[in-house]
Amino acid sequence: MATKLAEIPVNTNGRHPAVDTQPAQPDRQATTPVIAKLGLDLGNSQVKAARIVPGKGGPRIITKVFDSAFALPLDLGNGDDTGLTGRARATLFTHVSSDGESSFFVGDDARLGREKTRVPTDDSRITGLADLRLMLYAVTVQFKIRAKPDEPAPQVYIYAGLPLHLDDRGKEVAAAWQGVHQVKINGRSYHVEVAGVKTMSQPHGGLTDYFFLESGGLNPDHQDVLRGTAGILDVGYRTTDIVRLRYDSASRKMLVDRQYSLGLNDLGAQNFYRAVYRAILEKYRRNLDDDTLIQAVAERRFKHHGQDDVEIGDIVDAAAEQVAEALASAVVEKAGWTDEIVAQTDTILAIGGTPLLLGEALKRRLSYVEIPANAPVSCAQGLAKAAMIRDVFPNI
Repeated sequence: MATKLAEIPVNTNGRHPAVDTQPAQPDRQATTPVIAKLGLDLGNSQVKAARIVPGKGGPRIITKVFDSAFALPLDLGNGDDTGLTGRARATLFTHVSSDGESSFFVGDDARLGREKTRVPTDDSRITGLADLRLMLYAVTVQFKIRAKPDEPAPQVYIYAGLPLHLDDRGKEVAAAWQGVHQVKINGRSYHVEVAGVKTMSQPHGGLTDYFFLESGGLNPDHQDVLRGTAGILDVGYRTTDIVRLRYDSASRKMLVDRQYSLGLNDLGAQNFYRAVYRAILEKYRRNLDDDTLIQAVAERRFKHHGQDDVEIGDIVDAAAEQVAEALASAVVEKAGWTDEIVAQTDTILAIGGTPLLLGEALKRRLSYVEIPANAPVSCAQGLAKAAMIRDVFPNI
């Protein structure tokens, strides 16, 4: 298989979780290579990676979340004349290069003030070097699945989730990712083999999480729905996908009854943060950077020119209402989820990062949706479960 090169020097004051602290072990050549299975949800805002590992009480899921485009800021001021510079997220930059291609920065190296190249935000990033690097970062740094050059390369099998409108690019993703990859972390060489790649749409990842346990068995709490209908509304940072499954008695399977993708749009978290940003700029003449804005939304307050905290709960709630109304209208008018369709659907989930941000505002507009507690990572965890199901990767 072709060898691909990506350098990932990660530098945090001379230390980083990726740095090995154990002394080298002799005679490791005969060691059986590690086999790992991961679920990987490639979002426009964040990557969610999940791995099922054995536990005393049974299998459990370990989930890692990190900014997906690294060099991609929130772009809150894009085309809005808000004055926001769109600076890159300061803590999420590490210099990455691959086969002489142009570099970008993620992790703490961004603090060194180096020039930053943004990862593409359009559909081209799904099969480009950007996602190759993100995948390797998740595998080798977040989960530390890697080996030294004189050791057998760990074999990783990945189930990746793609937006519904890009679901036909699975073969391209597999071709780009599979192979032995040489990486450098803080100047130390490692390698890892991506031995198998499969893909499914992100909404189907969420449905897999709903129906299955970490053990691969059916979730008894949701088993009845398998003989009925189930829908899912997946609202990410910039994408919105809707899928409805129904039980087919002839094949005894859940089949897709209808699905609709709104593609890249302004119905998700990006639009929510933009609305909050504009309101704060207009009311307080404050141009909040990305990190401060996200913190202000989470805490519903921010410090205004060193004075006491300013409460912005009303601004956050108004933005949630605005985005929830636009999203609900799109679900009915564009995706065709009329009251009749809703009435014929047993369960409708709302997953992705946006539903929890909107909270009760979304429930008021779409009262029938159920927002799982793990909504932001539901797809990744469902993909990890899919990767563990027997015969998904028949070679192991």
